[in-house]
Amino acid sequence: MEKIHIFAPDLGNSYTHFVKPETLEVVSIPSLIAPARKIRYTEEFGDLSSSEKGNEIQEMILQTDEGTFFVGHYAYLKSRNGVKLSLDTQQSMFIKDKLLKTSMAMALPQRCQVKLVLGHPYSESSLAKEYERMALGAHEFGFNGKEYCHEVIEVITMAQPVAAFLGIVTDSFGRTLKEYIPYFNIPVVVIDIGGGTVDFCWIEKNPINGELEVVDEYSDSKWLGVWYSLGLIKEEIAVRYGVEKRIVDLEYELKGKKSLVNIKGEMVDISKLKKSMYEQTSVDILTLGINLWKDAKGKIGIAFSAGGGSETFQEVLIPRYDRLFTQYAFADKFAIARGQWTKAVKMWGIPKIEKVVESGEVDG
Repeated sequence: MEKIHIFAPDLGNSYTHFVKPETLEVVSIPSLIAPARKIRYTEEFGDLSSSEKGNEIQEMILQTDEGTFFVGHYAYLKSRNGVKLSLDTQQSMFIKDKLLKTSMAMALPQRCQVKLVLGHPYSESSLAKEYERMALGAHEFGFNGKEYCHEVIEVITMAQPVAAFLGIVTDSFGRTLKEYIPYFNIPVVVIDIGGGTVDFCWIEKNPINGELEVVDEYSDSKWLGVWYSLGLIKEEIAVRYGVEKRIVDLEYELKGKKSLVNIKGEMVDISKLKKSMYEQTSVDILTLGINLWKDAKGKIGIAFSAGGGSETFQEVLIPRYDRLFTQYAFADKFAIARGQWTKAVKMWGIPKIEKVVESGEVDG
């Protein structure tokens, strides 16, 4: 085997983000897979919104002993039977395994040993051993016509809100950013809103040893997050228009500031419905953390809002954060991946960096 590589992919419900070890570029792909045998070839790219149609979608084909799969945007383009993560543990680990293999192929040499840091929501803390079993050992597979053999020799798991905190206050070399040092002397709240889960944690400096510690935590049990809001929109569309939309289609069509939805072949503006459901979801999310806010009232120095859902709901969260917190800041969607990377660097050292590259999303 070649030298040992460190790797720390954030295998999220909506997107998978990871730092490329040799360039520190953070790459993002949709957490979507589809069996390659179930193919759709359409001139109109099915339900892809107009802004996606002109883009060249990168081919992403994963070959394993369990079958051949399309991954990411390519899975959405080629199959109506794309599978996303779910509350079912067995299915979730099956999909995470395919996302792990894909991300390793995109970031690491074809043959190498790997030490991994994987993140999880607090609601999945009891599944840490399942993550380890899924990841440890030899991964032999094909990706886009090339053969890969990655032997994972060590796995560390960590809570995603803690990873988000590290991703915000440290750089890619694990060094604390000077502008955040003053906040270490006052309690910090992290609100991690993902595609399917919401987590809260309260971080405070231990007065005895000076170490930052999680003193309280909370995770939702309702499968909240972006999908929850999209589910509300899906139900309302069914009532108003008699059309059953898929969550995965709405996720693409309503991404960012987009609000046009394909209904019976016509693009319908649902901006008011979208904002209304996003507002309802933001209220539901912040209500979950009310006990944390109550316990920390008058003590919170700053609140960090992280995860893809924080970006999605930012417009409706801002007025609510204004009322709740004296200071708050939004992290970008890569914070958890960067935080897991920081954990890996602190555990196993800084790898040789060839060239620093800007982060971005892969059209794949």
